[in-house]
Amino acid sequence: MRGLVREDGWSDGSLKVSFWGTNIGLFIIFIGTLLPIGILQVLDNIKYGFWHARSDEFWFQDTIQLLGQIRALPDLLIILGAGRILLFMVKAITRLKQAEVKSGERFD
Repeated sequence: MRGLVREDGWSDGSLKVSFWGTNIGLFIIFIGTLLPIGILQVLDNIKYGFWHARSDEFWFQDTIQLLGQIRALPDLLIILGAGRILLFMVKAITRLKQAEVKSGERFD
């Protein structure tokens, strides 16, 4: 029954999709936007000075703007992953059952 939803609302497949979607989204954000912008900012800092690397002139370059817009795609992966986790938690919480522990039994 791999990947199927059990009676209690637990879904391994849902958790896997959420975990990998979130982590892949974070990886793409780092490799595709944060690292390149950081490198460009360091190079700009070396060439023009710290003040320029923080100025509007730097941030409104076409390359920086494009990298900022590309970031929307991995952000969507993270949002979908978080939504999937939220859906999983709502399903699991609404299907909780009261624990029945008899006297002398172990409660794990």
